Amino acid sequence: MSRELENLDHNKEKSLLIGTIPPPIGGVTIHVLRTIRTLRKSKINIKFVDYKRTSLLKIIMLVSKYGRIVIHANNYKFILSLILFSRLFLKQTRFVVHGQLRVASFFNKILEKICCKLTSQLYVLNDKDLLIGKSYNKNCYLISAFIPVSYTHL
Repeated sequence: MSRELENLDHNKEKSLLIGTIPPPIGGVTIHVLRTIRTLRKSKINIKFVDYKRTSLLKIIMLVSKYGRIVIHANNYKFILSLILFSRLFLKQTRFVVHGQLRVASFFNKILEKICCKLTSQLYVLNDKDLLIGKSYNKNCYLISAFIPVSYTHL
């Protein structure tokens, strides 16, 4: 079981996973879909919300109800708002970085660094980002971008 899954299973408290799933088909959406299927197959208690198909107000209401918030997104303004709302409600956050750290525009690099520092746990997908991530957040972990295909349905 990956570190991300182990950390979610550590406490039976229900987690809220915020991400997006296909369509459109892409690397991040497939990763999120397979993560959801793997978690559910492992009987890990999660609620999924697709942030591209759900209003921000509804997402904020859901954040207030769950003890742990797992964020799979790439818009740093949105991510920062989720982390801040989560902190306001005293919730733990886990932010999964899809892509590389420190390659965004100047403004997004600042937002990226703030997000990485404020999240409870940070997950990255490669060794270079692990070094950068550790400089931002001591609770930074390397996870695999690849999750095997699961034939179970949502």
